Amino acid sequence: NVSAPSTSITTLPSNLVISDTSIFQSLPEVRFPADNYLFPTLDVPENIRVLSFNGKGVGSVAPMERRIFEVAIRKDIVHDVIRYIRHKKRQPKKTKRMSEIAGSNKKPRPQKGTGSSQVGHRRNSAWRKGQKAHGPVLRDYSISINRKVRALGMMMALAAKFREGNLYVFDELKCETLKTKDLMSLLKSHGLDNDTLLVVDEEFDSNFLKAISNVVKAVPLQRKYMTVYEIVKKDKLVMTSAVFADLQRRVLAQYTKSSKRNNWMRALQTLNEANEFVVANIDEDDDDDSCDGYALEDALEEEEEEEQK
Repeated sequence: NVSAPSTSITTLPSNLVISDTSIFQSLPEVRFPADNYLFPTLDVPENIRVLSFNGKGVGSVAPMERRIFEVAIRKDIVHDVIRYIRHKKRQPKKTKRMSEIAGSNKKPRPQKGTGSSQVGHRRNSAWRKGQKAHGPVLRDYSISINRKVRALGMMMALAAKFREGNLYVFDELKCETLKTKDLMSLLKSHGLDNDTLLVVDEEFDSNFLKAISNVVKAVPLQRKYMTVYEIVKKDKLVMTSAVFADLQRRVLAQYTKSSKRNNWMRALQTLNEANEFVVANIDEDDDDDSCDGYALEDALEEEEEEEQK
């Protein structure tokens, strides 16, 4: 019973040589740790810095909704929302069937006696000008996803951009000239000249829209057309402070929507409006007791006493 000699992990036999020693070096540091995505963050600031695009104004801050930017990132939800968007845009195709192609229904040739293969229709899929065998038909590719799940996907996309440091909020997106060279100098001053950009605004300035149309890596998009798919495709997200505030309000309203609560609040508002209308129409200077609530109660009590007697 002879035990094998113990060999250290760091030492190798003389007949083995490692060609690449870089495998023993430490792994490179991850730029965006997984903790920033898999778990909710609790250190989200109350405000985000609003930059001056032209460099002339004074930078300010815009409030951030913590319920949006503290959310945990779930790739499955983002993937489902992107599938929902892509399936809505998918256009169905259709090929003609035998009944939709012009031609006679007569059998082209006899079944037997000609020496040729048997055929029953002139518009069959094997002949020229015939139908397409097993071709596509019109169908609906769209899938269904709950409203709050779609809102959650948008919240995750915005939170991911913010945690990566790829969310830029400007006071306005305007250019004094329509030259792309001047716009590129502004983008370079903010460090936005080497990455793909999604630029979002309500309505674009004419000079800015013409200047950015020649920038290959930048895509201008109105706020109403912005989707999770467009945000994920680009490296950095650029928007104005007005769009940022409106987007937070819409996403949060969609995520916290409750039909029962809305109906209750609507009924309460109707009651308040009716109460204000009644109070406004009561003439305080009128001496008539018909409008006096106490006099009305006294009259009702007297009637009840008479009925009891």
